[in-house]
Amino acid sequence: CIVLTECNLDEMKKMNELCRINNIIFIMGDVYGVFSRCFVDCGQDPFTVYDKDGEQLKEVFINHVSPEGIVTVAGDERHPFQDGDIVLFRELVGLEHLNQCERKIKDINIHQFSIGDISSLGGEYKRGGIAREVKQQSTMDFKSLNEQIHDPKILTTDGSDYWTKTITGEFWSWLDRADRFTDYVIAFSIYSYNAFCSENLLS
Repeated sequence: CIVLTECNLDEMKKMNELCRINNIIFIMGDVYGVFSRCFVDCGQDPFTVYDKDGEQLKEVFINHVSPEGIVTVAGDERHPFQDGDIVLFRELVGLEHLNQCERKIKDINIHQFSIGDISSLGGEYKRGGIAREVKQQSTMDFKSLNEQIHDPKILTTDGSDYWTKTITGEFWSWLDRADRFTDYVIAFSIYSYNAFCSENLLS
């Protein structure tokens, strides 16, 4: 793994391409006051992710399971699961055949999720039970730094059209021309300030 800081853009591109050729993970990051940047490239081959979020496995206590497979969590607790998550059941009484079984869930509301019809499996829910998240491995594809500059995929904290357009358009065109991060921080700040004044103060 190569971690790069305080380098100009040309050096970053060269090092990133060298890492891709040799199948080495490339990480670049810098912090400049209130601004920061980070780029990760895990290589040309699909990268296997075994833990998607690094958090502890989530689990809930169960209050009821219907024959239709609707699982209701206990009390006022909210379940933390999303569509497509896999859960493992244990300590169910009356539906012992589901214990240690993994089922894909579909979110219904904050207190219920579905595991599909289980009426054909026999048994009837009596009490107890815990549903615990099972993390599934997945694969991710990465682009080079040069490819991302020309066709960026950026996570933003503001989903409005204005900021999305600014960050993915003009901002990255400055990045491609800049020798140092401070060059395009200044340009981005001036551009954003002028655009904000034009749209909000002068209209």
